[in-house]
Amino acid sequence: MESNKPVHTLSYGTTRVTIWKYASDLGEYFKIGVHSIFMRNGKWEKNSYFSEYDLLTLSKAILDAHAYIENHRKPADQPLTIPKVISHDDDVPPIEN
Repeated sequence: MESNKPVHTLSYGTTRVTIWKYASDLGEYFKIGVHSIFMRNGKWEKNSYFSEYDLLTLSKAILDAHAYIENHRKPADQPLTIPKVISHDDDVPPIEN
């Protein structure tokens, strides 16, 4: 399922979020790329820096990317998680916070 194209792009002014879909032994998963675009010497360029004034737009874009992923996830797919390590050593008391 790996592709050289994103499955979806969200644009909010100069803020862009691209969503990529991948496959692994554990199932399909998504990654996002976030960047801002700007014009320099007549050419469009991008970077990963945002000003304080971009933060609300950036948070909206990320929330919308999350919603897209949740709406396009196969019902059987679950987000990848790190397996829990289970200790069978009864001599060690549990750690309390």
